[in-house]
Amino acid sequence: MRANPAKRRNCIRAIFLQRRESYSPKEVLRLTGMEPERVRAAIQQGELEGKLVGKGFRIKWPQLAALAFDRWTMEEVESALGEDAPQALPPLVRIVTLTARVPQYQVSMLEEFARRGISIDATVTDALLTVAEDNLAQLRDAIPGLEEAIHFPE
Repeated sequence: MRANPAKRRNCIRAIFLQRRESYSPKEVLRLTGMEPERVRAAIQQGELEGKLVGKGFRIKWPQLAALAFDRWTMEEVESALGEDAPQALPPLVRIVTLTARVPQYQVSMLEEFARRGISIDATVTDALLTVAEDNLAQLRDAIPGLEEAIHFPE
């Protein structure tokens, strides 16, 4: 689904701006490109919350949004949402630019990741998410909405 920017944009906008209570296998495939068999298996294995219905399933919006974030970067999601991003994403979830001074080996490591096609933004975001989760008890009162941001889109 990455090959067609217009389709990606339309799918992202449908997921985040036209939220529905639940989605069928056909809708999940259309919106995320994820094969229904994979989603059903994830539900059966407890990796994804959903309701099995006969040979199909239903998943709620938070699970669909989680699949979208597995498929696309936050930058791709925000870009597709454009001016509508503030109404679709909580303020603490929105991306901002971060400038940091770090040791050269960390820069070299990130450059190597980038050469291998690994997103520097995703790497830093994942590391900071771990720090936030590990320190949630100390940060919860100081940063209103932090816990909700960490767990978005749940």
